[in-house]
Amino acid sequence: MPILPDEARLLFLASRPDAVCERTYLDALAASHPNWRAVGQLAEREKLLPILWSYMRDHAEVIPTEVREAFRRQAAVTEFRMALTESALRQTVEALAAKGIRVMLLKGAALATTVYGSFARRPMGDLDILVDSKEAGRAWQVMREAGWTLELEGGEEFYEHLNHLPGLLDPGGLQLVLEIHRSMLPLTGPFALDETELWREARSAQLGSTRVWVPSDRHQLLHLSVHFAWSNMFSGIGRTVRDVATILGTSPMAWAEFTELAVQTRARTCAFWTLMIARTLTGIQVPTEVLESLRPRQPRVMTRALERAYITSALFGACPSLRVARLLWGAGVQPEASGHGKARPWHTGELFASVFHLDKKLGIGGRLAGQLRAAERWWRFARAVVSPRRIL
Repeated sequence: MPILPDEARLLFLASRPDAVCERTYLDALAASHPNWRAVGQLAEREKLLPILWSYMRDHAEVIPTEVREAFRRQAAVTEFRMALTESALRQTVEALAAKGIRVMLLKGAALATTVYGSFARRPMGDLDILVDSKEAGRAWQVMREAGWTLELEGGEEFYEHLNHLPGLLDPGGLQLVLEIHRSMLPLTGPFALDETELWREARSAQLGSTRVWVPSDRHQLLHLSVHFAWSNMFSGIGRTVRDVATILGTSPMAWAEFTELAVQTRARTCAFWTLMIARTLTGIQVPTEVLESLRPRQPRVMTRALERAYITSALFGACPSLRVARLLWGAGVQPEASGHGKARPWHTGELFASVFHLDKKLGIGGRLAGQLRAAERWWRFARAVVSPRRIL
């Protein structure tokens, strides 16, 4: 009996790039009377609902009518929003190209333009682009003049050492955030990426009438790994593992070059956990010797327990304590052994909360309610970590 319930297994299998290969198993899961509301909530949180619906529309008869209609409507809304998002990105790169500023697409924008071939197949909540660090200020001003407005007022000191300038909101009212990056990886993080090499290996792509750049596959995979395992501390798991599976399923990965890049940039453990979790949840093929070369130096039983902890925490918020979450993160990423010094991903969030005065203190009732919820999470979390059962 696997740790993850049918609802989670259904989502991950249906969102695999090769879902058709799992049709028999998916058909059985779809007919097993899962909690469809839970399926929808999980898919919506992981921004995979349109992907789930694209498969489940062929099984509409097994979904309760009310839930089926909610799936259909939300998927349609997301697809329409993605069409507007693509249009906003095209206008952005056109405006920057007109000023002689070359643009590299990052994350969802890069993947939607290349390996997915469609923004509807890779939903996203914001736009991330990279420009030369010397051009970042000018690019940001160009977009302000094009009508984009500040997402948050003030906080200049927060952005001084961040890898992107203050976020901008689109002039069309979509509440779409544009982040103009001056480096791909966090400036305040412990990573050592050669941006010259990043641009040299980048390949060109066409977005509308404008030429843009996207990172090479190995740099895409590196960025996904750092963003998932470092910046997000293993949250956003559904989107990440699907992106990894799609990249690896599109063209062969030069594993020796990727491993060398991960080690050189001090992202070895981040790469390991991203690949390991993606392999567990999607079945992608990653050479055993690659995982072994990246694996943290620890007993295998600890590696398996940490993987279960990361997956259940990311999907269900099962980790009952912020302190425990940070300890578990450190046990897997091993920042000291990885050459990360004193840098930690939560320092950015703490600085953000301080600069924008977001500190919040709970009253006695709030603390009591939190403790009661934590007790339930402790039980679920402990069972997942120590269980010998399969994850999927």
